[in-house]
Amino acid sequence: MNAMKEKVLKSSSQDFHLFPALMMLSMVMLFLPVTGTSKQNIPRLKLTYKDLLLSNSCIPFLGSTEGLDFQTLLLDEERGRLLLGAKDHIFLLSLIDLNKNFKKIYWPAAKERVELCKLAGKDTNTECANFIRVLQPYNKTHIYVCGTGAFHPICGYIDLGLYKEEVIFKLDTHNLESGRLKCPFDPQQPFASVMTGAKFIGTFPIPDTYNPDDDKIYFFFRESSQDSSTSDKTILSRVGRVCKNDVGGQRSLINKWTTFLKARLICSIPGSGADTHFDELQDIYLLPTRDERNPVVYGVFTTTSSIFKGSAVCVYSMADIRAVFNGPYAHKESADHRWVQYDGRIPYPRPGTIKYRLSSIIVDHVIAEDGQYDVMFLGTDIGTVLKVVSISKEKWNMEEVVLEELQIFKHSSVILNMELSLKQQQLYIGSRDGLVQLSLHRCDTYGKACADCCLARDPYCAWDGNACSRYAPTSKRRARRQDVKYGDPITQCWDIEDSISHETADEKVIFGIEFNSTFLECIPKSQQASIKWYVQRSGDEHREELKPDERIIKTEYGLLIRSLQKKDSGMYYCKAQEHTFIHTIVKLTLNVIENEQMENTQRAENEEGQVKDLLAESRLRYKDYIQILSSPNFSLDQYCEQMWHREKRRQRNKGGPKWKHMQEMKKKRNRRHHRDLDERPRAVAM
Repeated sequence: MNAMKEKVLKSSSQDFHLFPALMMLSMVMLFLPVTGTSKQNIPRLKLTYKDLLLSNSCIPFLGSTEGLDFQTLLLDEERGRLLLGAKDHIFLLSLIDLNKNFKKIYWPAAKERVELCKLAGKDTNTECANFIRVLQPYNKTHIYVCGTGAFHPICGYIDLGLYKEEVIFKLDTHNLESGRLKCPFDPQQPFASVMTGAKFIGTFPIPDTYNPDDDKIYFFFRESSQDSSTSDKTILSRVGRVCKNDVGGQRSLINKWTTFLKARLICSIPGSGADTHFDELQDIYLLPTRDERNPVVYGVFTTTSSIFKGSAVCVYSMADIRAVFNGPYAHKESADHRWVQYDGRIPYPRPGTIKYRLSSIIVDHVIAEDGQYDVMFLGTDIGTVLKVVSISKEKWNMEEVVLEELQIFKHSSVILNMELSLKQQQLYIGSRDGLVQLSLHRCDTYGKACADCCLARDPYCAWDGNACSRYAPTSKRRARRQDVKYGDPITQCWDIEDSISHETADEKVIFGIEFNSTFLECIPKSQQASIKWYVQRSGDEHREELKPDERIIKTEYGLLIRSLQKKDSGMYYCKAQEHTFIHTIVKLTLNVIENEQMENTQRAENEEGQVKDLLAESRLRYKDYIQILSSPNFSLDQYCEQMWHREKRRQRNKGGPKWKHMQEMKKKRNRRHHRDLDERPRAVAM
């Protein structure tokens, strides 16, 4: 360690920029293609915001209408609480239910700072406020908190009390301090922090040896860098390292790191003559292993190119990163220096472009019935979360299966931060528009059969004999059906009575009219399933596959049959195929009604309607006669007058707009040429 310090100090005095030798760290690339490519790489299950609410697997935080922009989260698993930093507010929430007994602190920026911010031309709503960007544990009773303070960073301490039962949540306003060099001025600036020994430093402390004095802090960041071959500046991703006990140097090195090193993180796919690089690091997640010195590093990267747009996930070994820093150095001695060509291993599989960009990542190590798997939760810039499982194949190949695409916000919003609670089996996800609590699994949404559960390939879920439920590894031997590696229900559900087609296939009866169009709906739960249609025509025992043509059109949501013919009557089967497994989703019985028969039916209905009107009128008059006979005070004149008014209303309702003008002319003519007549019915002698 001392030798490394010596080398860096000498380099700093000579004003050289030191870099470890460029090398490709071991990685796995996540392939996320555009719509229309292989179905294997699109999300198997796609759930909307409404679907998640109905399944109770997504709970939005409803306690804030004024303090949004939820960028900063601090999870406290031990006490079961979540601290949330927002615009002018800090919230204390329960991990079990975000909306139950939450507390908040209102901490706005000083009025004079807000006014100065406005005078500087900044936006009142998105910049001139106190956006909380730092929440770090200080000790057992206090949290260190920093906010942008309307472009004047400020920090302080929040008292939480010593015990969980205490209800203390208070900002110490008497011990506020400047947040310069601890918190960014701009609320939109990417930022990371960690607290070590009550001194603010950076991010991700990782022990290198068993000696605490030799521990390091690792920074993951991106920066602008100018290539010697061109005059353009490019964005590069870096991993930096500094000794944990580095307090700076002397004279010109005061308040400067003396042990700081950095190396480039390469995430690329070699192409035809040129590498395609994912240069912009968006998020980092460290997955702990049994050896605390060697966690697995997952990174989300995007491209800077205006032509090739996409996102990728790269996985790095901490041992390889450490080997780079302990290896040979490289530096630029002149402006003409060029980096050597990289000859590393080719990443597998090759990534593609997608309709959104990845913005954040969380990884959970899951023990399943057939092995152990890393499940990635990837946040996007449109407010969705992708649930992806990484599966080891033969010859060290990897397969990434996108299990779910979840729309966790009602409206599109960039996901800024995610926290994982293993105790609660929940994700807590923040954006500028809200905060949600998302369950890691939704086993019951996969289906009601053993095959549905196995096809899902979800390490969290297994068939327990009655339903698809949460899998929990125990020492007790139980019949749990699960196949994450291959997703083959034939090997897992072969002994379950009857076929899945008889258990879960819906049956419907559809009526269509000859020479008209009709639609047979069939929407599989899995977007990775291939759909085939079969028909068993009326009077025929043979079942044949339907081939699309000009009259029969296959769509994403079913089958459209134009200009129905009598021969189209029969039983239609919609079958879904995933891997080698085929099952029936829905059975539709189509009855085609002849056009002539339909016209006769309509004519008969019209005639029947007229008869009903006459019968109704006769029944009404019969009731009137009974009323006259049963009521001595009801005179015949009154009855006749009622009948006259009723007839007038009936004629007025039947009269269309085209007769209105003629009726008006008739009224005028009657007033001009005829004397007024008493139009009331004359008395009838009985």
